[in-house]
Amino acid sequence: MLQKAQKSEEKRSSRLRRKAIPSYLQITADDKLIVRSSQVCKIFGISDRTLSTWTARGAPQYKRGWWDLAVLIEWRIKSAGFGRTDGGTTNEAKKLNADARLKEIKADIEEMRLERMMERLVPLEMVEEEMTACFANARSGLLRIGEKVFTELHAQYPEIMHDVRRIVNYEIETGLDRLSESKFYKR
Repeated sequence: MLQKAQKSEEKRSSRLRRKAIPSYLQITADDKLIVRSSQVCKIFGISDRTLSTWTARGAPQYKRGWWDLAVLIEWRIKSAGFGRTDGGTTNEAKKLNADARLKEIKADIEEMRLERMMERLVPLEMVEEEMTACFANARSGLLRIGEKVFTELHAQYPEIMHDVRRIVNYEIETGLDRLSESKFYKR
């Protein structure tokens, strides 16, 4: 009696499950998800003609007009050369990779053009020229600090002025040397 109730419940559950499934999908007795050709085209973003080409190249159909989606995806990966264990790559995979790189490069170029048009991107030469002038001004200003301190101390503390001047100049020179060693500063 219990087995009969379980079988009845399984049948009812199976019917409900099948009613909730759209017409372009089917679940086989062995729980495979199969999809109509029209839906496969939508999923992969291809035309009917491309799907026919895939069929001619050996794409595994479940039955006429129906496809086991998992098997088709696996076939597509292998046919493009992305699942190979021998380390090789098919010409189709190479072409797909090259196309993807080309699209990325073109997108980067267009983005830079847009940035330049919107004046957010500044040419490197302008940045270098501006930075060089900025560093030159900072350098000359820093080197004058020692003389200014010397002048102020000379009248009030003549006995320590030479030591202070030497220390200040040393620290400024050391800082400027470190700055000139950085990759951002060019003379």
